Order: sequence, then structure tokens, then C-alpha cells
Amino acid sequence: MGKLLLTIMTTCLGISALLGQELETFIPNACEGGAMSLVFSEEGDFIYTAGKSEYVKKWRVEDGKPVAVSPALGDQMPQIIRVGDHLFVGGRQTDILILNETDLTLESRWPGHTYFVEDLDFCAKSRRLASVSRDNSFRLWDAANGENIQTIAPGRADLMAVALSPDGQLAAFADAENEVFIHKINTSDTPQIMRGSRPVRKLAFSPDGRWLVGAAGNQLLVWEVETRALVHRFRGHVGGISDFIFLPDGQHILSAGLDRKVILRNLQTGRVRFSFMPHEAGISALAFDTSNQRLATAAVNGEIKIWRLSLLPIQPLPEMNQSEKGAGF
Repeated sequence: MGKLLLTIMTTCLGISALLGQELETFIPNACEGGAMSLVFSEEGDFIYTAGKSEYVKKWRVEDGKPVAVSPALGDQMPQIIRVGDHLFVGGRQTDILILNETDLTLESRWPGHTYFVEDLDFCAKSRRLASVSRDNSFRLWDAANGENIQTIAPGRADLMAVALSPDGQLAAFADAENEVFIHKINTSDTPQIMRGSRPVRKLAFSPDGRWLVGAAGNQLLVWEVETRALVHRFRGHVGGISDFIFLPDGQHILSAGLDRKVILRNLQTGRVRFSFMPHEAGISALAFDTSNQRLATAAVNGEIKIWRLSLLPIQPLPEMNQSEKGAGF
């Protein structure tokens, strides 16, 4: 067990306290080439990994032992999300794959895309799944039956990232030519375009739906959803940001990069609350277990570490667990 402790003044939370990260579980060689996506089970007792191999794997958090392995699914699985008792998988295939959460058997495939499925997201309120692909299309699906409800091809460039708003009314997607689109779901409106200086590789709405955050190179970009205005560019990583996640309060965000850093910052001010280096190699993915205040970090050398955090009384917002989204690297 290793422990890192540091004292910080948590002005934004109105208290001063001790924040710590205690290493709870270490899984060496969990994913060849590094996990590109991590997802906790609902109760936090298992974690699922996918990456630069053709398998999704299930691990027991308590002791880091493997529990189940999927059948071979294809070369690279950069994205998994959990929806109920199933895992939805995107990657180097044209179908969305649906696995049983318990034993990782392949239960079904959703055809539709004609090239690699790059990213997925799910909204619990609307029960909709979103996908984007290098076939330049955004697709919206009924998560219950796989019906393709809507398809949009906004341009000629590959689509790389997607996010659904917590209320299920908006979708955001980003292409390989530095454009981010916001679309009103189930309308024929032309998606609004927000241009950046480099491609956005991951998108996520804040839990309250006020902000849209994107990872572009070594920057986190923050847009105000109501005005569509870019309000912040947060820097701090040297090299690309591989993943970011919101904490349960919706006001703080954790980012990780190939510089080996994990950085916690306030979303509205950009103030860095703390940073640490959990691995000797660059970090490829993050996941947060809200049930047990655990943080999982994956490195490009294949190892995974699960940390028990003392994160102060940061309270979840209502419906925080609407989307269990893994990260594309």
C-alpha cells in the first residue's frame, strides 16, 4: 500500500481539510498496450477494461483478479460504456457490440455505421445511446431495442467524440477538422458549429448540463451551453490529455495525460486543487466509482491502479449517474 497525503485549502468548498489518495488495488499487465477505456460496475466491486487488444476484460476490485474475458471482438476497443447490466462497445469494427455484464458474452450487434465506431455515450433520462464513426456520421439509438432513431452526417471529416446532455435534449460531437457541433435531438435543425484550433478527442457535458468540456491536445476547452461561447482554455499538461472525468459535485474535473499527471481543478475558475503522478508511464484512461469514492487510473504500460480517495464531503448532484462513460484515448 502506498499513500500520498497533502493538505490543501478548499476555498471553493468552504473548508480546509486533508486530502489523500490510498492505493487500494494494483493490476499489472491488465491490458496490452494500455487500457483505453475503464468502467466500474454499478456497486463498484468490478472494473471493466478495453484497449489495444481484441478483448474486454472484467476484474475484481478487491484483489485485482481477472473474472471474465470477452470473445475476440476485433483490433482495438477504444470505448466501452455500461448501460444497465450490459456493456456497449465501440472500436475497430462497424457494429456496436453488446456484452452481458456478468460473463462478457457477446449478446448482439447493432449494424449501421460503415466504418470504425469511435465513441459512444448514453443518457439515462432519455434512454438513448449516441455513437459517432469515421464514416462521418452521428447516430442516435433506442438503447432498449437498437432502433436507429436519427442519423446526421454534418460534414466530410471523421467524427471522433460524442456526448449527450443530462436532459437528453442535446448532442455534441467533434470531428477531425477542429469542429465541434451541438445538435438539438429529434429536430431537423442544422447543428451549430463551434470551431477550435485543434481536434477534440473527448467531449462531456457537466452533470448540471451548463457546460460542455472537450479535450484538445494539452488543453481542456469549456463552453457555456446556453450561449455556445468558449469561456475557458485550461492548460497544465505537457503533451496530450488522454482522459477527463467530472467529480460528483459537477464543479470539479479530473484530467490525465501522457505526462503521467492527474490534475484536479475547479471547472469555473480553472484553479488547480491538486495533482499527482500515479504511474511511471503516461496515463491512458480514468474512471470514478461514486459509490465508494475510488479513482481508477490506467497507464500505457498496461497497469491499472485503483485509489481510495478522501475527497471531502463533495455531494453528488441529482442524476449524477446518468452516463457511465469510458474514455477514448
